[in-house]
Amino acid sequence: MITYKYGKGKKGSASIMSGVMFQENCVINYYECDTTGHLSAPMLLNILLNVSGSQCTELGVGEDFTHQLGVAWVVIQYEIHFDRIPQVNEEITIQTTPLSYNKYFSYRNFEGFDLAGNRLFTVASSFVLMDLHARKMVPIKEEIVAPFGILKENKMVRMTKPEKLTELVTEKKFQVRYLDIDANQHVNNSKYLDWALDVLDFDFLNSHDMIYCNVKYDKEVEYGQIVESKVSSVVNEEGTIKTIHQIKNGEHTACELTIEWKQK
Repeated sequence: MITYKYGKGKKGSASIMSGVMFQENCVINYYECDTTGHLSAPMLLNILLNVSGSQCTELGVGEDFTHQLGVAWVVIQYEIHFDRIPQVNEEITIQTTPLSYNKYFSYRNFEGFDLAGNRLFTVASSFVLMDLHARKMVPIKEEIVAPFGILKENKMVRMTKPEKLTELVTEKKFQVRYLDIDANQHVNNSKYLDWALDVLDFDFLNSHDMIYCNVKYDKEVEYGQIVESKVSSVVNEEGTIKTIHQIKNGEHTACELTIEWKQK
């Protein structure tokens, strides 16, 4: 179970405040996998958004509805715990449950299971509504969230923040391409994870499994801009490896990530 921290230190859990649960089965395609035949983390983010989008559409508050209001949902953070990474051609079930919302933020959980019912991963996430014209966060409209059956909370949920990069080990520059941009007219959230992983060594990625990923988005990145992906690493006491990432767009931090790995 994923536990969130509320303002002033009060704790709540996903089982206390939950709305309408939705689930969808999917088969892991080869183009969604890495060289080892396992689902890549960036592709998992795309699948999660597809599942939550399916629920929104089923409830009548999908992308067409929100765009008519001039707004769109934007992810600002994911926190992922992996029990096992799905493999190519494996059929899995993804469940998603909207939890609560306040003036500006909405919270949603995801869980993945294999066909035997074994849990594969859990994901905590937070979203905001963005005005598509002003490119600014706006208060959540009640007519958008009402079908989810979730409660409005006055207190802000505080998810665990990624660690700050304090020591640079490796960095690499990327130019934002046309196909990095999604329908919200900014870089798709999965691309930041692409950039973060691409500075790591090929052999390291082939020999390690991701067991935890915390990614927080801070600033939009747009077409043609140059970003710098930076990383440092540390070995934890239990033998796992932690990589700390920062995606910079000029002087601005666009995204921060903390990832933990174990030897395959």
